Amino acid sequence: MKHMLIRVAKSAGFCFGVRRAIDIALEAARREENVYMLGDIVHNEFVVAQIERAGIRTVQNIEDLDEGVLLLRAHGTIPEIYQEAERRRLRLVDATCPMVLDIHRIARQLEEEGYQVVIIGDQNHDEVKGIAAQVREALVVSTPLDLDQWSRRYSRVGVVVQSTQNVENVQRILARLVSFCRELRFINTICKPTTDHQNEIRSMPAENDCMIIAGSFTSANTRRLTELSAAINPRTYQVQSAADLRPLPALPPERREEHRALHPGLLQYPRQVRDCPHLRLVPFHSKPLDADMAMVHEHAISFLRQWRFARPPRRSAAENPDSRPSARRGCRSR
Repeated sequence: MKHMLIRVAKSAGFCFGVRRAIDIALEAARREENVYMLGDIVHNEFVVAQIERAGIRTVQNIEDLDEGVLLLRAHGTIPEIYQEAERRRLRLVDATCPMVLDIHRIARQLEEEGYQVVIIGDQNHDEVKGIAAQVREALVVSTPLDLDQWSRRYSRVGVVVQSTQNVENVQRILARLVSFCRELRFINTICKPTTDHQNEIRSMPAENDCMIIAGSFTSANTRRLTELSAAINPRTYQVQSAADLRPLPALPPERREEHRALHPGLLQYPRQVRDCPHLRLVPFHSKPLDADMAMVHEHAISFLRQWRFARPPRRSAAENPDSRPSARRGCRSR
């Protein structure tokens, strides 16, 4: 039986900021008693459950706390939370991503220099709320259509971006924003892990017959990757747990006849692939998985093994003049 090729994104896995926040939380749980996190530390149910199993409890309002240790989320928070924690004599453990803190600093600096601060990001996202709270009056723009509501011009506009924004959305907003000001200063605060994810998600869907995006449905970043992938390859599936893989449809018969080589792309690292027959992993690089994500990958492999294809014969350039990848047809056989 021929091999099935499974490609794994080189940028797969949590970014530095999320890994750092998890490490800080677990270390706090080991060292301290009565540790509380204000909201979910990251937008991932598996991570939140892991943190809670370690003994950290979740609260939604700081008013619910009179003592103990307060853990601040990776997305950052508003200055009033720091002030209220000090007033209540709570010990703070700050897991805010350093890159988010840098965006806070840049926003304050832009305001000090006389710019009207504009944040390109999701209006109700925790990170955007934290950035907006750093200045007196920030304007949040989520899509170019938001600018239809603007009626005045500004002398100087300084722009920062939510760290996980889609760069194409940012470019479209900037193209329209220039007509609302005399001077536009743009600071690209999209983080490198997001850029790496998005660069790969623009190439992998066209090179693979199927894309499986593993991540939380509450994660704006994961949803954005799914949207980018689906725009290129409609056979894109987002999964959060092993159970989500079960209802995925198999390739239709006509599809099997047309393209017998399947190259699914996974955006998380399935280390179990190494021991599965008929599967070949490219590239191979080791990353630790918790038990929940390992289960997702095991079911992914079981699901993908249902699609058993023989590798079609290689075609010459003369026989296949249009060899460019198609969003509908997936990649050409190799």
